[in-house]
Amino acid sequence: MSGKDLITTALLNRAFHSGVLPMLYRMIVYTRAQHDIIRRIANSAFMTILAYPNLAIYVHHIDLRYVPPEMPNDTNQVLHSSNLSPLDEIRTAIGLCKNLRSFVCTSYSSWPFVDTLGTLNNLEYLGLRLSDDLVEGLETDALQTLLRIRCTRRLDLDHVSQSISNLLPSWISSFGATLRTLTLYSVKMPSAKILQAVLENSPQITALHVVSCHNCLYNDVLNLIKYTPTLESLSFTCQGEVHTTTYDVPSTLRHLAIDLRPTFSNDSPEPFLPLITTWKCSLSSLSIRIFPEKTSLGKGLVPLILAHKSTLSYLSVPGSELDGRDIRSIMKECTHLESLALALKSLPVSVPMLAANISRSTSLRMLIIDRFEGALPQTMAETLLISLPSLREIATESEIWRVVGEESYHKTRANLVSEQKRSGHYPLRRVAYWFIPPHHHRPIPCATSYDKYVHRSLQLYTTDH
Repeated sequence: MSGKDLITTALLNRAFHSGVLPMLYRMIVYTRAQHDIIRRIANSAFMTILAYPNLAIYVHHIDLRYVPPEMPNDTNQVLHSSNLSPLDEIRTAIGLCKNLRSFVCTSYSSWPFVDTLGTLNNLEYLGLRLSDDLVEGLETDALQTLLRIRCTRRLDLDHVSQSISNLLPSWISSFGATLRTLTLYSVKMPSAKILQAVLENSPQITALHVVSCHNCLYNDVLNLIKYTPTLESLSFTCQGEVHTTTYDVPSTLRHLAIDLRPTFSNDSPEPFLPLITTWKCSLSSLSIRIFPEKTSLGKGLVPLILAHKSTLSYLSVPGSELDGRDIRSIMKECTHLESLALALKSLPVSVPMLAANISRSTSLRMLIIDRFEGALPQTMAETLLISLPSLREIATESEIWRVVGEESYHKTRANLVSEQKRSGHYPLRRVAYWFIPPHHHRPIPCATSYDKYVHRSLQLYTTDH
Protein backbone atom coordinates (compact mmCIF):
# COMPACT_ATOMS: atom_id res chain seq x y z
CA MET A 1 0.00 0.00 0.00
CA SER A 2 1.40 3.41 -0.93
CA GLY A 3 0.53 6.93 -1.98
CA LYS A 4 -3.02 8.20 -1.48
CA ASP A 5 -4.33 4.75 -0.51
CA LEU A 6 -1.95 4.70 2.42
CA ILE A 7 -2.93 8.21 3.52
CA THR A 8 -6.67 7.55 3.17
CA THR A 9 -6.50 4.35 5.21
CA ALA A 10 -4.49 6.12 7.88
CA LEU A 11 -7.13 8.84 8.13
CA LEU A 12 -9.92 6.29 8.66
CA ASN A 13 -8.06 4.06 11.10
CA ARG A 14 -6.14 5.86 13.82
CA ALA A 15 -4.47 2.70 15.07
CA PHE A 16 -3.20 2.03 11.55
CA HIS A 17 -2.16 5.67 11.34
CA SER A 18 0.10 5.29 14.37
CA GLY A 19 1.69 2.19 12.90
CA VAL A 20 2.28 3.78 9.51
CA LEU A 21 3.97 6.94 10.82
CA PRO A 22 7.49 5.56 10.25
CA MET A 23 6.72 5.09 6.56
CA LEU A 24 5.06 8.49 6.21
CA TYR A 25 8.11 10.22 7.64
CA ARG A 26 10.76 8.00 6.06
CA MET A 27 11.41 10.53 3.30
CA ILE A 28 10.56 14.23 3.13
CA VAL A 29 10.48 15.83 -0.32
CA TYR A 30 10.14 19.62 -0.28
CA THR A 31 9.21 21.46 -3.50
CA ARG A 32 8.24 25.00 -4.46
CA ALA A 33 4.62 23.95 -5.03
CA GLN A 34 4.44 22.42 -1.56
CA HIS A 35 5.97 25.56 -0.06
CA ASP A 36 3.29 27.75 -1.64
CA ILE A 37 0.51 25.50 -0.31
CA ILE A 38 2.08 25.31 3.13
CA ARG A 39 2.38 29.07 3.48
CA ARG A 40 -1.38 29.41 2.85
CA ILE A 41 -3.24 26.51 4.44
CA ALA A 42 -1.11 23.94 6.22
CA ASN A 43 1.89 23.15 8.34
CA SER A 44 4.93 21.66 6.68
CA ALA A 45 6.39 18.34 7.76
CA PHE A 46 9.31 20.31 9.23
CA MET A 47 6.97 22.43 11.38
CA THR A 48 5.23 19.31 12.66
CA ILE A 49 8.60 17.81 13.59
CA LEU A 50 9.42 20.97 15.55
CA ALA A 51 6.10 20.66 17.39
CA TYR A 52 6.51 16.90 17.99
CA PRO A 53 10.26 16.11 18.06
CA ASN A 54 9.62 12.39 18.64
CA LEU A 55 8.65 12.14 14.95
CA ALA A 56 12.19 13.09 13.92
CA ILE A 57 13.50 9.59 14.59
CA TYR A 58 11.53 8.27 11.61
CA VAL A 59 13.14 10.61 9.05
CA HIS A 60 15.85 8.88 7.02
CA HIS A 61 15.89 10.89 3.76
CA ILE A 62 15.42 14.59 2.99
CA ASP A 63 15.26 15.89 -0.58
CA LEU A 64 15.12 19.70 -0.79
CA ARG A 65 14.14 20.77 -4.30
CA TYR A 66 13.32 24.25 -3.08
CA VAL A 67 14.94 26.37 -0.39
CA PRO A 68 12.77 29.26 0.84
CA PRO A 69 14.38 32.67 1.30
CA GLU A 70 14.69 34.31 4.67
CA MET A 71 11.46 36.07 5.65
CA PRO A 72 10.86 38.64 8.38
CA ASN A 73 9.43 37.06 11.50
CA ASP A 74 6.39 39.35 11.54
CA THR A 75 5.37 38.14 8.06
CA ASN A 76 5.77 34.55 9.14
CA GLN A 77 3.71 35.08 12.30
CA VAL A 78 0.70 36.16 10.28
CA LEU A 79 0.52 32.70 8.73
CA HIS A 80 1.90 30.47 11.48
CA SER A 81 2.44 30.41 15.18
CA SER A 82 6.14 29.70 14.73
CA ASN A 83 8.56 32.55 15.33
CA LEU A 84 11.04 31.06 12.87
CA SER A 85 11.42 31.90 9.22
CA PRO A 86 10.67 29.04 6.77
CA LEU A 87 14.39 28.51 6.23
CA ASP A 88 15.06 28.36 9.97
CA GLU A 89 12.19 25.89 10.39
CA ILE A 90 13.81 23.52 7.92
CA ARG A 91 17.27 24.01 9.37
CA THR A 92 16.15 23.42 12.95
CA ALA A 93 14.05 20.37 12.06
CA ILE A 94 16.95 18.77 10.20
CA GLY A 95 19.06 19.09 13.34
CA LEU A 96 16.50 16.95 15.20
CA CYS A 97 16.68 14.11 12.66
CA LYS A 98 19.54 12.18 14.24
CA ASN A 99 18.77 9.07 12.15
CA LEU A 100 19.05 10.97 8.87
CA ARG A 101 20.85 8.84 6.27
CA SER A 102 20.65 11.02 3.16
CA PHE A 103 20.38 14.74 2.49
CA VAL A 104 20.10 16.17 -1.02
CA CYS A 105 20.03 19.85 -1.94
CA THR A 106 21.60 20.38 -5.37
CA SER A 107 19.12 22.79 -6.97
CA TYR A 108 19.84 25.57 -4.48
CA SER A 109 22.82 26.54 -2.35
CA SER A 110 23.43 24.12 0.52
CA TRP A 111 25.36 26.60 2.65
CA PRO A 112 22.42 27.40 4.98
CA PHE A 113 22.45 23.77 6.15
CA VAL A 114 26.18 23.19 6.61
CA ASP A 115 26.18 23.94 10.34
CA THR A 116 23.27 21.57 10.95
CA LEU A 117 24.71 18.74 8.85
CA GLY A 118 27.92 18.94 10.85
CA THR A 119 26.01 17.70 13.92
CA LEU A 120 24.68 14.51 12.26
CA ASN A 121 26.63 11.26 12.54
CA ASN A 122 24.65 8.73 10.46
CA LEU A 123 24.80 10.29 7.00
CA GLU A 124 25.46 7.85 4.16
CA TYR A 125 24.56 10.00 1.15
CA LEU A 126 25.10 13.73 0.66
CA GLY A 127 24.15 15.85 -2.35
CA LEU A 128 25.37 19.44 -1.96
CA ARG A 129 25.60 22.58 -4.07
CA LEU A 130 28.54 24.67 -2.88
CA SER A 131 28.68 27.48 -5.42
CA ASP A 132 30.18 30.94 -5.23
CA ASP A 133 27.02 32.80 -4.24
CA LEU A 134 27.56 32.57 -0.47
CA VAL A 135 31.21 31.57 -0.25
CA GLU A 136 32.74 35.02 -0.45
CA GLY A 137 31.27 36.20 2.84
CA LEU A 138 31.69 32.97 4.75
CA GLU A 139 33.46 32.96 8.05
CA THR A 140 36.30 30.56 8.73
CA ASP A 141 34.08 28.70 11.20
CA ALA A 142 31.64 27.79 8.42
CA LEU A 143 34.41 26.26 6.33
CA GLN A 144 35.66 24.31 9.33
CA THR A 145 32.12 23.04 9.90
CA LEU A 146 32.05 21.79 6.31
CA LEU A 147 35.19 19.77 7.02
CA ARG A 148 33.43 18.07 9.94
CA ILE A 149 30.59 16.71 7.80
CA ARG A 150 30.86 12.97 7.12
CA CYS A 151 29.06 10.66 4.71
CA THR A 152 30.00 7.01 4.46
CA ARG A 153 28.70 5.87 1.07
CA ARG A 154 27.95 8.51 -1.56
CA LEU A 155 28.89 12.15 -2.14
CA ASP A 156 27.45 14.31 -4.94
CA LEU A 157 28.91 17.81 -5.33
CA ASP A 158 27.25 20.24 -7.73
CA HIS A 159 28.65 23.62 -8.82
CA VAL A 160 31.52 23.85 -6.37
CA SER A 161 33.69 26.96 -6.27
CA GLN A 162 37.45 26.77 -6.63
CA SER A 163 38.06 27.87 -3.04
CA ILE A 164 36.01 24.90 -1.82
CA SER A 165 37.48 22.43 -4.32
CA ASN A 166 40.89 23.10 -2.78
CA LEU A 167 39.51 21.68 0.48
CA LEU A 168 38.17 18.47 -1.07
CA PRO A 169 41.28 16.29 -0.45
CA SER A 170 41.45 17.09 3.26
CA TRP A 171 37.67 16.85 3.66
CA ILE A 172 37.08 13.58 1.81
CA SER A 173 40.15 11.92 3.33
CA SER A 174 38.30 11.69 6.65
CA PHE A 175 35.65 9.35 5.18
CA GLY A 176 37.19 8.28 1.86
CA ALA A 177 38.00 4.80 3.12
CA THR A 178 34.29 3.87 3.02
CA LEU A 179 33.18 6.07 0.10
CA ARG A 180 31.63 4.11 -2.79
CA THR A 181 30.22 6.80 -5.11
CA LEU A 182 31.71 10.20 -5.93
CA THR A 183 30.01 12.67 -8.27
CA LEU A 184 31.70 15.94 -9.20
CA TYR A 185 29.54 18.06 -11.49
CA SER A 186 30.65 21.51 -12.62
CA VAL A 187 33.41 21.71 -10.01
CA LYS A 188 36.00 24.45 -10.55
CA MET A 189 39.28 22.66 -9.96
CA PRO A 190 42.62 24.47 -10.23
CA SER A 191 44.10 21.25 -11.64
CA ALA A 192 43.57 17.49 -11.85
CA LYS A 193 45.84 17.11 -8.81
CA ILE A 194 42.77 17.77 -6.65
CA LEU A 195 41.05 14.69 -8.07
CA GLN A 196 44.23 12.65 -7.71
CA ALA A 197 44.53 13.55 -4.02
CA VAL A 198 40.89 12.56 -3.49
CA LEU A 199 41.14 9.21 -5.27
CA GLU A 200 44.36 8.26 -3.52
CA ASN A 201 42.41 8.27 -0.24
CA SER A 202 39.28 6.60 -1.65
CA PRO A 203 40.31 3.13 -2.86
CA GLN A 204 36.84 1.59 -2.45
CA ILE A 205 35.09 3.83 -4.98
CA THR A 206 32.99 1.83 -7.43
CA ALA A 207 31.24 4.78 -9.14
CA LEU A 208 33.13 7.89 -10.30
CA HIS A 209 31.41 10.70 -12.20
CA VAL A 210 33.48 13.76 -13.17
CA VAL A 211 31.44 15.86 -15.60
CA SER A 212 31.84 19.48 -16.75
CA CYS A 213 34.67 20.07 -14.29
CA HIS A 214 37.10 22.87 -15.05
CA ASN A 215 40.69 21.67 -15.68
CA CYS A 216 39.74 18.01 -15.31
CA LEU A 217 38.86 16.30 -18.59
CA TYR A 218 38.70 12.73 -19.81
CA ASN A 219 42.44 12.11 -20.11
CA ASP A 220 42.95 13.21 -16.50
CA VAL A 221 40.12 10.99 -15.26
CA LEU A 222 41.25 7.96 -17.26
CA ASN A 223 44.82 8.33 -16.02
CA LEU A 224 43.64 8.46 -12.41
CA ILE A 225 41.22 5.53 -12.31
CA LYS A 226 44.20 3.32 -11.52
CA TYR A 227 43.48 4.32 -7.91
CA THR A 228 40.02 2.69 -8.13
CA PRO A 229 40.66 -0.96 -9.07
CA THR A 230 37.05 -2.05 -8.43
CA LEU A 231 35.43 0.70 -10.50
CA GLU A 232 32.04 -0.29 -11.97
CA SER A 233 30.59 3.04 -13.14
CA LEU A 234 32.44 5.89 -14.88
CA SER A 235 31.40 9.27 -16.34
CA PHE A 236 33.60 11.98 -17.83
CA THR A 237 33.68 14.92 -20.25
CA CYS A 238 35.55 14.66 -23.54
CA GLN A 239 36.35 18.13 -24.83
CA GLY A 240 38.87 19.57 -27.25
CA GLU A 241 41.53 17.56 -29.02
CA VAL A 242 41.27 13.79 -28.65
CA HIS A 243 44.37 11.85 -27.63
CA THR A 244 44.41 8.24 -28.80
CA THR A 245 46.30 7.07 -25.74
CA THR A 246 45.85 3.60 -24.30
CA TYR A 247 44.36 3.66 -20.81
CA ASP A 248 44.31 0.97 -18.16
CA VAL A 249 40.57 0.61 -17.56
CA PRO A 250 39.44 -1.90 -14.90
CA SER A 251 37.75 -5.00 -16.25
CA THR A 252 35.04 -4.49 -13.61
CA LEU A 253 33.64 -1.45 -15.48
CA ARG A 254 29.95 -1.99 -16.32
CA HIS A 255 28.45 1.49 -16.75
CA LEU A 256 29.92 4.21 -18.96
CA ALA A 257 28.66 7.75 -19.64
CA ILE A 258 30.46 10.17 -21.96
CA ASP A 259 29.80 13.90 -22.24
CA LEU A 260 31.13 14.87 -25.69
CA ARG A 261 31.78 18.58 -26.23
CA PRO A 262 33.82 19.44 -29.35
CA THR A 263 35.10 22.99 -28.87
CA PHE A 264 36.15 23.79 -32.44
CA SER A 265 34.88 22.84 -35.85
CA ASN A 266 37.93 20.67 -36.47
CA ASP A 267 37.56 18.85 -33.13
CA SER A 268 35.92 15.51 -33.69
CA PRO A 269 35.17 12.86 -31.06
CA GLU A 270 35.24 10.20 -33.78
CA PRO A 271 38.79 8.92 -32.97
CA PHE A 272 37.87 8.45 -29.31
CA LEU A 273 35.00 5.99 -29.78
CA PRO A 274 37.06 3.21 -31.45
CA LEU A 275 39.53 3.58 -28.59
CA ILE A 276 36.82 2.58 -26.10
CA THR A 277 36.15 -0.64 -27.99
CA THR A 278 39.65 -1.79 -27.00
CA TRP A 279 38.83 -1.61 -23.30
CA LYS A 280 38.63 -5.05 -21.72
CA CYS A 281 35.30 -4.65 -20.00
CA SER A 282 31.70 -5.70 -20.62
CA LEU A 283 29.28 -2.76 -20.45
CA SER A 284 25.69 -3.19 -19.36
CA SER A 285 24.78 0.49 -19.76
CA LEU A 286 26.12 3.14 -22.15
CA SER A 287 25.13 6.83 -22.25
CA ILE A 288 26.55 9.29 -24.77
CA ARG A 289 25.51 12.93 -24.98
CA ILE A 290 27.01 15.29 -27.51
CA PHE A 291 26.87 19.08 -27.67
CA PRO A 292 26.04 20.68 -29.98
CA GLU A 293 23.45 18.17 -31.09
CA LYS A 294 23.73 16.36 -34.40
CA THR A 295 27.51 16.57 -34.38
CA SER A 296 28.73 13.68 -36.46
CA LEU A 297 30.21 10.75 -34.58
CA GLY A 298 31.33 9.16 -37.79
CA LYS A 299 31.26 5.39 -37.99
CA GLY A 300 32.51 4.75 -34.46
CA LEU A 301 29.25 4.81 -32.50
CA VAL A 302 27.52 1.70 -33.82
CA PRO A 303 30.66 -0.52 -33.61
CA LEU A 304 31.12 0.65 -30.00
CA ILE A 305 27.55 -0.35 -29.17
CA LEU A 306 27.81 -3.69 -30.93
CA ALA A 307 31.09 -4.44 -29.15
CA HIS A 308 28.98 -4.91 -26.01
CA LYS A 309 25.93 -6.45 -27.68
CA SER A 310 25.88 -9.52 -25.46
CA THR A 311 25.74 -7.55 -22.18
CA LEU A 312 24.20 -4.15 -22.99
CA SER A 313 20.81 -3.60 -21.31
CA TYR A 314 20.57 0.22 -21.27
CA LEU A 315 21.49 2.57 -24.14
CA SER A 316 21.07 6.36 -24.19
CA VAL A 317 22.25 8.31 -27.24
CA PRO A 318 20.22 11.55 -27.50
CA GLY A 319 21.60 14.06 -29.97
CA SER A 320 23.48 11.42 -31.95
CA GLU A 321 22.67 10.75 -35.58
CA LEU A 322 21.29 7.23 -35.86
CA ASP A 323 19.54 6.31 -39.09
CA GLY A 324 17.06 3.49 -39.55
CA ARG A 325 19.75 1.00 -40.54
CA ASP A 326 21.72 1.72 -37.37
CA ILE A 327 18.66 1.28 -35.16
CA ARG A 328 17.71 -1.99 -36.85
CA SER A 329 21.23 -3.32 -36.43
CA ILE A 330 21.32 -2.40 -32.74
CA MET A 331 17.89 -3.90 -32.08
CA LYS A 332 18.84 -7.13 -33.81
CA GLU A 333 22.30 -7.64 -32.30
CA CYS A 334 21.77 -6.39 -28.72
CA THR A 335 19.68 -9.29 -27.48
CA HIS A 336 19.53 -8.12 -23.85
CA LEU A 337 18.71 -4.45 -24.48
CA GLU A 338 15.79 -3.46 -22.24
CA SER A 339 15.85 0.37 -22.29
CA LEU A 340 16.59 2.70 -25.20
CA ALA A 341 16.76 6.51 -24.90
CA LEU A 342 16.71 8.66 -28.04
CA ALA A 343 16.05 12.33 -28.70
CA LEU A 344 12.91 12.98 -30.70
CA LYS A 345 14.89 14.84 -33.36
CA SER A 346 16.97 11.74 -33.97
CA LEU A 347 13.90 9.55 -34.51
CA PRO A 348 12.54 8.85 -37.98
CA VAL A 349 9.66 11.11 -38.94
CA SER A 350 7.42 8.20 -39.84
CA VAL A 351 5.97 6.36 -36.85
CA PRO A 352 5.53 3.10 -38.80
CA MET A 353 9.18 3.37 -39.84
CA LEU A 354 10.28 3.76 -36.23
CA ALA A 355 8.12 0.82 -35.20
CA ALA A 356 9.65 -1.28 -37.96
CA ASN A 357 13.18 -0.30 -36.90
CA ILE A 358 12.75 -1.35 -33.27
CA SER A 359 10.56 -4.37 -34.02
CA ARG A 360 13.67 -6.52 -34.42
CA SER A 361 14.16 -6.47 -30.67
CA THR A 362 12.68 -9.21 -28.51
CA SER A 363 13.90 -7.74 -25.22
CA LEU A 364 13.15 -3.97 -25.38
CA ARG A 365 10.76 -3.03 -22.57
CA MET A 366 11.12 0.75 -22.31
CA LEU A 367 11.56 3.50 -24.90
CA ILE A 368 12.63 6.90 -23.55
CA ILE A 369 12.06 9.88 -25.82
CA ASP A 370 14.45 12.45 -24.45
CA ARG A 371 14.21 16.25 -24.75
CA PHE A 372 10.56 16.11 -25.70
CA GLU A 373 8.25 18.36 -23.70
CA GLY A 374 4.50 17.96 -23.66
CA ALA A 375 2.21 15.05 -24.33
CA LEU A 376 3.18 12.33 -26.76
CA PRO A 377 0.59 11.93 -29.55
CA GLN A 378 -1.70 9.05 -28.66
CA THR A 379 -1.50 7.49 -32.12
CA MET A 380 2.30 7.37 -31.93
CA ALA A 381 2.30 5.75 -28.49
CA GLU A 382 -0.33 3.20 -29.50
CA THR A 383 1.44 2.28 -32.73
CA LEU A 384 4.77 1.74 -30.98
CA LEU A 385 3.42 -0.20 -28.00
CA ILE A 386 1.18 -2.47 -30.03
CA SER A 387 3.67 -3.18 -32.81
CA LEU A 388 6.47 -4.33 -30.50
CA PRO A 389 5.37 -7.24 -28.26
CA SER A 390 8.03 -6.79 -25.59
CA LEU A 391 7.64 -2.99 -25.23
CA ARG A 392 5.87 -2.04 -22.00
CA GLU A 393 6.54 1.68 -21.49
CA ILE A 394 7.21 4.87 -23.44
CA ALA A 395 8.43 7.82 -21.38
CA THR A 396 8.88 11.52 -22.10
CA GLU A 397 9.74 14.37 -19.74
CA SER A 398 6.12 14.82 -18.67
CA GLU A 399 4.28 11.62 -19.53
CA ILE A 400 4.47 7.83 -19.38
CA TRP A 401 2.53 5.48 -21.64
CA ARG A 402 2.40 1.97 -20.25
CA VAL A 403 0.68 -1.35 -20.78
CA VAL A 404 -1.72 -2.42 -18.04
CA GLY A 405 -1.81 -6.13 -17.32
CA GLU A 406 0.62 -9.00 -17.59
CA GLU A 407 -0.14 -10.20 -21.12
CA SER A 408 2.17 -8.07 -23.22
CA TYR A 409 1.60 -10.16 -26.33
CA HIS A 410 -2.13 -9.35 -26.39
CA LYS A 411 -2.01 -5.55 -26.19
CA THR A 412 -4.92 -3.45 -27.39
CA ARG A 413 -5.79 0.21 -27.09
CA ALA A 414 -8.01 -0.71 -24.14
CA ASN A 415 -5.09 -1.68 -21.90
CA LEU A 416 -2.80 1.25 -22.75
CA VAL A 417 -2.83 4.09 -20.24
CA SER A 418 -1.14 7.48 -20.07
CA GLU A 419 0.07 8.92 -16.78
CA GLN A 420 1.23 12.45 -16.17
CA LYS A 421 4.40 12.58 -14.10
CA ARG A 422 3.68 14.27 -10.79
CA SER A 423 5.99 16.00 -8.41
CA GLY A 424 7.07 13.31 -5.98
CA HIS A 425 6.05 10.43 -8.28
CA TYR A 426 9.75 9.82 -8.85
CA PRO A 427 11.27 11.24 -5.67
CA LEU A 428 14.84 11.36 -6.95
CA ARG A 429 14.19 12.29 -10.58
CA ARG A 430 15.09 15.95 -10.14
CA VAL A 431 18.39 15.18 -8.47
CA ALA A 432 19.47 12.26 -10.60
CA TYR A 433 21.95 13.30 -13.28
CA TRP A 434 21.66 11.97 -16.80
CA PHE A 435 25.02 10.21 -16.50
CA ILE A 436 24.11 8.18 -13.40
CA PRO A 437 23.27 4.57 -14.35
CA PRO A 438 19.54 3.79 -14.08
CA HIS A 439 19.92 1.32 -11.21
CA HIS A 440 21.82 3.93 -9.15
CA HIS A 441 18.99 6.47 -8.99
CA ARG A 442 15.88 4.41 -8.48
CA PRO A 443 13.52 6.15 -6.08
CA ILE A 444 14.04 5.52 -2.40
CA PRO A 445 10.97 3.56 -1.19
CA CYS A 446 8.54 5.93 0.47
CA ALA A 447 4.81 6.33 0.90
CA THR A 448 4.40 9.64 -0.87
CA SER A 449 5.72 13.16 -1.04
CA TYR A 450 4.32 15.68 1.40
CA ASP A 451 1.34 17.05 -0.50
CA LYS A 452 -2.05 18.10 0.86
CA TYR A 453 -2.96 14.49 1.75
CA VAL A 454 0.03 14.17 4.03
CA HIS A 455 -0.77 17.50 5.64
CA ARG A 456 -4.26 16.21 6.44
CA SER A 457 -2.65 13.14 8.00
CA LEU A 458 -0.32 15.33 10.05
CA GLN A 459 -3.27 17.38 11.27
CA LEU A 460 -4.92 14.14 12.44
CA TYR A 461 -1.75 13.30 14.33
CA THR A 462 -1.70 16.68 16.07
CA THR A 463 -5.34 16.33 17.18
CA ASP A 464 -4.55 12.96 18.77
CA HIS A 465 -1.57 14.28 20.67
